[in-house]
Amino acid sequence: MTYCIILAQSHSPDTSHQIMTWSDVVENDLKTNKTKLAKSVGALVATRRKAIGLTQAELAEKLGIEQESMSRIETGNITPSLTRLVSLADALNCSVESLLRPCSYRKQDQVLVLEELLNGLDDTERAFAVQVVTDFAKLMRLQKKQFGR
Repeated sequence: MTYCIILAQSHSPDTSHQIMTWSDVVENDLKTNKTKLAKSVGALVATRRKAIGLTQAELAEKLGIEQESMSRIETGNITPSLTRLVSLADALNCSVESLLRPCSYRKQDQVLVLEELLNGLDDTERAFAVQVVTDFAKLMRLQKKQFGR
């Protein structure tokens, strides 16, 4: 299996033709974190709900909200409050942490997400996954060094 990542930076004075670097992508992503967080949490809620065999209407009833509100949470159109997040976790029989960790930018959370992703893989598959991450990290460091980011 082959993988390829292309990173480039344009030195063109015309910014409309500039190629985004990986750092630009990360910065842009951080700016839209709230929207991404709502969508990620919503997708995790929907996945968990389906895994335990509940409909949106049934979960909404457990929470005492309208089915439309449940739909808007799952699509990321609204961000659940902390109180609602706790209620969701209780109704879905999971931890609040399991609804938030995959969306986190904290290194400790990301390490745990990677660990969970490696679970269930055999030795060869895990070694390949580690090699891909290692190579990718080297590319990011090289790009940072070359472009001073």
